[in-house]
Amino acid sequence: MKKIQTLFFLFFLGTINLQAQNATVKSETNVNVSTDKMSYYQKRGAEDAQYELAFVAKTKAEEKAFWKEQKEYEKTLKQKDRKAYRAYMASKKE
Repeated sequence: MKKIQTLFFLFFLGTINLQAQNATVKSETNVNVSTDKMSYYQKRGAEDAQYELAFVAKTKAEEKAFWKEQKEYEKTLKQKDRKAYRAYMASKKE
């Protein structure tokens, strides 16, 4: 009976230790995803800024549609993720 209790106790401790290790891995992964996401929006902002400077519309309607889509994209990004929006806009200003 004593051996069964000891084995159960060791099994219980091992399970707790594994859960703690898994929690550590999850938090490290979230940091990497967040960093990758910010660098994506920084790169996207720089690319969009270059495209906007080089953009030449053939008609007024095409130009109006382009800027409307651009403003809508920025508005949606701001509502969805403010940090990504700030990274995007800062890289566009550079």
